[in-house]
Amino acid sequence: MLEAGAQAKASELPASVAEGLRAWIADQPEPRPSVQEAITRGLSEWLAAKGYLPPRP
Repeated sequence: MLEAGAQAKASELPASVAEGLRAWIADQPEPRPSVQEAITRGLSEWLAAKGYLPPRP
């Protein structure tokens, strides 16, 4: 179970997902997000699109 405040790590992701995440981070402008920030951003956007979180302004 994921606990609030738990830290996700790229090493805990399937290799193909971690590779895609690192590529996405590399394409971002400076300052680039950390792995944690990228995971949080992507998951938040996906959850908002599915209606589980309010859309970000």
